[in-house]
Amino acid sequence: MKRLALLISLAIVVRSNMSGIMAQAPEPSSIRGILTRWGSDAPIGQATVELRDLSGKAVAITATKETGDFAFSNVPRGTYGIVALAAGYAPAEYGQLRPGGSGRPVIVAAGQQPNIRINAVPGGSISGRVTNENGQPMVYSQVDVLRATYGIDGRVTPIFMQSVTTNDLGEYRAFWLPPGQYLVRAGFSRLNCFCNYGMNSPMGSDTSTPSTFISQTSRPRAAAAPNTDAAPAAAPVLSSFYSGAADAASATPVNLNIGSEVTGLDIRVAPIEFSSRVKVSGVVVDLAGRPLQNSFSVSIGKWPTTPAIDYSSAQMLTTRAPYPDANAAPGAQRYVIDNGKFEAAATAGKYQIRAVQGELSGRVIVDIGNADVDLTIPLRPSSVVAGRIRMEGDPANTPRDWSRLLVGIWTGPSVSFTGSIEDNGQFLIEHVIAGDYQFFIPPWTSAPVSTTDRRGLAVTSPTPNRSALPAVFENAYVKSIRSTNRDLMENSLRVEGGERLDFVEIVVSLDAASFDGRVLNTKREPVSRATVVLLPKGNAPAVSDRYRTSMTDDSGSFQFHGLPPGDYRVFSWEDVDAGAWFNPAFLAVYERLATSVTLVEKQRQSLDLDVIPAESPR
Repeated sequence: MKRLALLISLAIVVRSNMSGIMAQAPEPSSIRGILTRWGSDAPIGQATVELRDLSGKAVAITATKETGDFAFSNVPRGTYGIVALAAGYAPAEYGQLRPGGSGRPVIVAAGQQPNIRINAVPGGSISGRVTNENGQPMVYSQVDVLRATYGIDGRVTPIFMQSVTTNDLGEYRAFWLPPGQYLVRAGFSRLNCFCNYGMNSPMGSDTSTPSTFISQTSRPRAAAAPNTDAAPAAAPVLSSFYSGAADAASATPVNLNIGSEVTGLDIRVAPIEFSSRVKVSGVVVDLAGRPLQNSFSVSIGKWPTTPAIDYSSAQMLTTRAPYPDANAAPGAQRYVIDNGKFEAAATAGKYQIRAVQGELSGRVIVDIGNADVDLTIPLRPSSVVAGRIRMEGDPANTPRDWSRLLVGIWTGPSVSFTGSIEDNGQFLIEHVIAGDYQFFIPPWTSAPVSTTDRRGLAVTSPTPNRSALPAVFENAYVKSIRSTNRDLMENSLRVEGGERLDFVEIVVSLDAASFDGRVLNTKREPVSRATVVLLPKGNAPAVSDRYRTSMTDDSGSFQFHGLPPGDYRVFSWEDVDAGAWFNPAFLAVYERLATSVTLVEKQRQSLDLDVIPAESPR
């Protein structure tokens, strides 16, 4: 009897423990949904649906039924994005408020079974033909379709979206594209390339597959022997964009609407006629005044420089020379730098032409009219920029946690240098090449570098990342940057090369302003995930902490800290493409909906803002 009682007691204990374990185990979660055509209840079947983590990586993949239904089971709790890829439709995200807009996350808790709906719009297409200068079709030419996003100065900044290849007639067709503005660029023919390539899926790079593009290792290729007696021809500047442009800055964007077909976008890859553009040529010389014999880089762009891509085509020239290896076949030749020569093309205007070879650099600023230009660019050693940073009102020797910060300088479109700050506030920026620079002090101010929005599109933005600030600087801002009597927040620092500039002083104030509030709809309800954009009035510096963006939380609230005092305008969009507010034409549509605010040192201001609905005109 005692043995039986013991077994019964053990069974009760085991059952009790098992019940406790089962009670503690998290309930499985799932996500169910339906994919339909935008603006209707028509289901979309046989579509791929991806469950993505916050980094954009697919953690689960499923397909829709003919009824448009799909499901993900055993989903761990967390925050996810959901993207649907269907034949004939542009990629669609859960939570899009407008075609081509950004999606919203799905938050999954233990035991939950969210039920969602995704709407997809028919994809558009762009087609045309690529020919060479003789009008012959360019076969196997790569054609890139680029999304036209915007940089801080409002200029178009192209972002890769899709790549296709021409057929034997030189024809191309890119399809299933979301609505938007695009640039189209054609490259060289791969007809005689002896290599394997990967082909991008029309759905976009997220679904690229490493398939073989073309392999021609078995077909012969004829080539005439080089004419060693003829003078080497200058490499031509080629048009490669639709509209006959050589670069993105002068290319014509194409508007693509929902499900529309834009045809006839023909591209002629041919030398640009210098009747519309003048020829810019010259030579780069070393410290001793001798033409360069080793590789260098050369660029030409509008001046003053900007963070946008505004550079014309420029290239160093090469020539043929005998191959130096004694064991090489008789008559073997190679291409070498042609005595530092370069060539470019430009329309009328003021330009900066810069040459760089390692830490050596040089530049010429020139007014280009209607006549060809021939220049010499001498290289000089790099420069050093030095100075000190201090807190307003503090004695020079007051200790601060400066060592966790950096001081940087940048010049457009993408050249920057940084230096660390010593405990006493002294800083040193070395290896600086020639240029006109603006300062940035992360994380108060930032250089306009490319970032990525929620859909993976790159955008140029000066919004600083203040999360890395030491606690002592939470309410601080950069009040002034000066060199002798020159204001370097409003003006550039000129560096010519081979010099030491050690008279820069940066003053930081702890008396920043702050601004917060809520975004509300017409029913006076809070709007979550709205984009709040704070822009300075007037012509503020391009790199500045006066440009801020924030996204509202679930209560519709937003907040900005560490703001320099001044006059601002505020916009609050329910949904907007990242960086679109830098496009003057776009911003002009919404200027009447801006809220003006004046911020004062040490003061906090709060406002409720009316949301600009996603269906507003674009």
